[in-house]
Amino acid sequence: MAALWLTCCGGADFGQLTREVNSRASGAQLLRFNSVGQLALLAADLPHEVAGAAVSARGTASAEFEVALGDLARSGRAPQILVLVDRLEPGLIARMFYAGATEVIAAEDAVVEDGGKVRVARVEGASQAAVPKAASASDGRGQNGGHRDGAATPRPASREANLGKPAGAVSADKGGSGGGDVEASISAPSAGPRSDEPVRPEVDERVSEPLSPPRRRPQPSAAAGSPSAPVIAAISGRGGVGKTTLVTAMACCASQLGLRTAVLDLDLMFGDAYGFLGVDEPQDLMRIDRVGQQDLADEDIEATAMRVAPGLTLWGPIERPECAEMMGVPVERLIAVLRTLSDLILIDTSVFWGDAVAAAVAACDRCLIVGASGPASCPSSSRAADLAGRLGLPRTKMVSVLNRFGAVGRGEEFALRFEMAMSLKNRVRIADGGPEVAELSSCGHMADLVLGGGEFARGVRTFTTETLRELGCAVQGRGDVAPREPAAKRRLRLPWGRQGGGGQ
Repeated sequence: MAALWLTCCGGADFGQLTREVNSRASGAQLLRFNSVGQLALLAADLPHEVAGAAVSARGTASAEFEVALGDLARSGRAPQILVLVDRLEPGLIARMFYAGATEVIAAEDAVVEDGGKVRVARVEGASQAAVPKAASASDGRGQNGGHRDGAATPRPASREANLGKPAGAVSADKGGSGGGDVEASISAPSAGPRSDEPVRPEVDERVSEPLSPPRRRPQPSAAAGSPSAPVIAAISGRGGVGKTTLVTAMACCASQLGLRTAVLDLDLMFGDAYGFLGVDEPQDLMRIDRVGQQDLADEDIEATAMRVAPGLTLWGPIERPECAEMMGVPVERLIAVLRTLSDLILIDTSVFWGDAVAAAVAACDRCLIVGASGPASCPSSSRAADLAGRLGLPRTKMVSVLNRFGAVGRGEEFALRFEMAMSLKNRVRIADGGPEVAELSSCGHMADLVLGGGEFARGVRTFTTETLRELGCAVQGRGDVAPREPAAKRRLRLPWGRQGGGGQ
């Protein structure tokens, strides 16, 4: 019996969803609905699970849509849930995954240029690892290097049969009583087009000039005369591994090397990076989010900046933790502004990935997956790397960082297990600093700690310097790196040259 897929989309998206389904299950039957809610209701009543569900979120990615998508995922009837969106926006991708999607695909008119070719972009969930991939933006390890080379599969001709009636679309009540009307039809591929259906020409996705211009998110571009500071984000699969210690230590080291360094504490609910850096009173980052404001106001960026040391400024967290989910777009805009004002952006994150963390990870130039010892360290860190990959970050930008190397339970044997589980080419080990690191960081003396002579300080300095050189940052005292052109854009009065505790 042919595999059964449930679909929900408008007529304009049905062709692409049909091709996507047939690329996974050739000859599949498609049962089409008007809404995801109706689809989830029927799926819950089916005696057996279906092969999957393919739904379109174009123009309908509302709260009701996400609730219905979650109901479908919790029913367990559809092991694969494919969601079609207008474009691969980090915040939207995160919302779809939170709702229950296993794969997110951009519409055909949202293309990504790559090597003179045009490919359909997509982000895949963990349960899709065994599905053959034609084009993947997840981790850079898909077939043919993540590109869809060759002509696209032509849209199969279809014949429509009815459920329960001899002709036309039908209305079926859930269980034969009181449920809403469901418009459904089965589509199955046939040998050729129907006589009453126009023949559609094959689409060659290798064409270098798409019919509609690519829709890209605006990003500062160094080529356009706007210097773009590199972004380094630290993530982990569980808490307590030392992300905040590593980020603040690297920030102090970078500022001591002459770089204007911006630190974002995106553990928005309970972040404490300000304490590591000696700031007495944190400023509420939520002040940058004004109702109805399209762009960030310069005075809000200045007011939320906390002076730490010459060349080192901190933002975050927020005063009201319950509002963390509202900060996705403001944080994304803040990162775009700081790219033109600073030389380096370092980002600390939380274990819980909201829209703000997802946007930062998707936009970073280096992603540090930090792990420590413990029975769950290896699998949790590996899952964090997989999640970053599904947001479109290539594994070539990831670095496995084993923190506190040399401590009890963190010897050579554990380090090898951790690095094998991560399977990343880039890897580093940061030596354990012992009680000195805990004492100095808890008192806000991270800058003094980095200048010390311990194994931890030397490891951080070496790792930071090498990473900055790889990213093209102009480190003072090294003439082999070309200096960055000074940014002369917005004139914000940020406290790069000041030193102190508070943000007044």
